[in-house]
Amino acid sequence: MDVAFGAEPYVVALHIVPLSPESDQEYITRKAGEHGVSAKKILKPIKCESGFRHEGLYGDGGRAYGIAQFHRPTFESFKKKANMPTANYFNKYDQIDLMAWAFKVGYANHWTCFRKI
Repeated sequence: MDVAFGAEPYVVALHIVPLSPESDQEYITRKAGEHGVSAKKILKPIKCESGFRHEGLYGDGGRAYGIAQFHRPTFESFKKKANMPTANYFNKYDQIDLMAWAFKVGYANHWTCFRKI
């Protein structure tokens, strides 16, 4: 497309849209598959723990955070065991990936909601 000199430029705005629960569910399903875990086993506890919300969501009296409601010491311990040194506690996708890993290796009972279902 040609734009004549002096013509008003186009303004392009970047709008970051948070993932909808459906998109989160797709990501969770993909990560579950990559770790060889049933997506339903992860989706139900996440829905119970956080309702698919992440930002600013603290539970267990402020000790747990995010979509997977990790306690910080548990997250740090699991990321070492999982060999995920760059995983960030505050990153939604890292929480999902680490949770899928945790379910794969038998740590699902760390989530209260998993024990309830």
